[in-house]
Amino acid sequence: MTEVKKPKFYRRNKLINPNLQLTIMGYFIGLTFVTLVFFYLTFRVVIVRFIEDARAINGLTEANILQLAQTQYRMLNSTCLELGLVLLIVLCSGGLVLSHRVAGPIYRMRMHIQDAIKTGDISKDLSFRKKDYFHELATEYNELLAKLRERFFK
Repeated sequence: MTEVKKPKFYRRNKLINPNLQLTIMGYFIGLTFVTLVFFYLTFRVVIVRFIEDARAINGLTEANILQLAQTQYRMLNSTCLELGLVLLIVLCSGGLVLSHRVAGPIYRMRMHIQDAIKTGDISKDLSFRKKDYFHELATEYNELLAKLRERFFK
């Protein structure tokens, strides 16, 4: 009986670095939640204000309702624009922090390698910041350095 080959995407690991990937997904889920809460609160404030303004008008006419709706529309537009700017700042800041935790270790390793090439000194171990990702890379790299030291610098 011949074995049925599955498409390549069945064989791929979906999570290559679960700690990093799940953290990134968590950030985006959290940021999505924060965004939805901001929009919900914005629309709630606008609707509550609309209802309060409508109740304050005696003898509502179609013109009054139209004027009130236009006022609320302008307020909603400006509020959403302000909210968008705040969210842009929050998301960019969060992205910057996350990118530093990913790119920082790679940068630090490059600098460590360049220093070793320039000076020929491989006596120093590589270390990453506590909240950085890829600590296993530093550990394995340091093991390699230890073997090189043992082999060439007994």
